[in-house]
Amino acid sequence: MMKNQHQIIFSIFKCIVVVNCASSDLRDVLLKIFGAMQVTDPSKSADIIFHIKYSATDSNQIIISREGGSDLSTNDIGEFIFLFEKDMTIELQKIRPDLLFIHSAALEYKGKALLLVAPSGTGKSTTSWAMINSGFNYLSDELAPIDIATMSIHPYHHALCLKAKPPVFELPDNTLFTSQTIHVPCDSLPLAEIKTIKAVFYLEYIDDIFEPEIIPINTAESAANLYANSLNILAHGNSDSGLGIAIKVASQLNGYKLKSNDLEKTCKEVKLLMNSID
Repeated sequence: MMKNQHQIIFSIFKCIVVVNCASSDLRDVLLKIFGAMQVTDPSKSADIIFHIKYSATDSNQIIISREGGSDLSTNDIGEFIFLFEKDMTIELQKIRPDLLFIHSAALEYKGKALLLVAPSGTGKSTTSWAMINSGFNYLSDELAPIDIATMSIHPYHHALCLKAKPPVFELPDNTLFTSQTIHVPCDSLPLAEIKTIKAVFYLEYIDDIFEPEIIPINTAESAANLYANSLNILAHGNSDSGLGIAIKVASQLNGYKLKSNDLEKTCKEVKLLMNSID
């Protein structure tokens, strides 16, 4: 594989992603976000190839080109990270249709993985940050690829992405701040590898409660929530359009609603519950 001066190679879900950067500063940004997945000697040829450069007519405009795709451009580093990651993860889902991709954070505690499911902007990453600082290990804060045959989750070790400064636990010195987001590199996170999933929590942030509440839910309710937060469930479906897969996955997990407004207390309650699960 030919390598240029600012080339990066990532291995993500056993897929090889090659990124050719025209400048070292763009390379450094990508390494800060995805560096934990970098490899120096890939075992196979590239599955996805990107070219990143500045525009010849506007030195502030970043152009993202993917071989076989349309160019994307932006003048903002935060949007650059977002656009690059969105395009890359869509392509990864096409290459790995055998994995069920859930829009979810994923963490590990004492060898057991859990999913933390919630819509964007409702506290997944902030809660994940608190849990990481309370004894949990990090798999992902956004994308949870599940091997349905083994009920195990593949890690997606990109920098944890926050929309605002968290109310608890100080951010590390190597945190990257952009105009839109805050990124905590994996160098500062305790990482977990492939783990079996034991529980799924559907997160709600409630302003008017004083104690966190964990409420068990049945398979039907859990399956409906998983279905709504699945990114490629139709790739696993048949005549039931994927709903049967959501039911199959939900039936093998302990499902809960997690109502939270105190992050430290929430972490304690989740730890107690995870200790009780075999």
